[in-house]
Amino acid sequence: MNQYSVKITDKALDDMESIYNYIALDLQVPDTAMGQYNRIADAIESLAHTPKRCRLFDSQPERDMGMRQRLIDNYSIIFVVDDVTSTVTVLRVSGTDMLNRYRFLKRICMQHCCFSRYGLAELFQKRPTWYNNAQEMVAVYVR
Repeated sequence: MNQYSVKITDKALDDMESIYNYIALDLQVPDTAMGQYNRIADAIESLAHTPKRCRLFDSQPERDMGMRQRLIDNYSIIFVVDDVTSTVTVLRVSGTDMLNRYRFLKRICMQHCCFSRYGLAELFQKRPTWYNNAQEMVAVYVR
């Protein structure tokens, strides 16, 4: 069985810190926050063994980019696998609802031909009220 090294981007680490801070400070349940943080960290570590057990994205261009998703509680770990270097790179950790909103927006854009005329990042710049929190996520997905 092939062992992969797991790398975590700064954005993914920021995401994990934000999740912890939201639960610990905003919801005021620090024990739950630490438990959630640890579950996400354990799930990330588990990607070192058979990361391809996690499904590829259904949508394009994410699927062609080899982006995969690992669900853990209400969160998604977004990552890519490089078989040449035996490396898993964790790109983002996101609330599952954020991914659903992204998919919904992308579907609407495709239906109205916006996606073909503009990249999603440009569309968000033109319509900043549309899911402002997803803007950075989209930049990762589109590139």
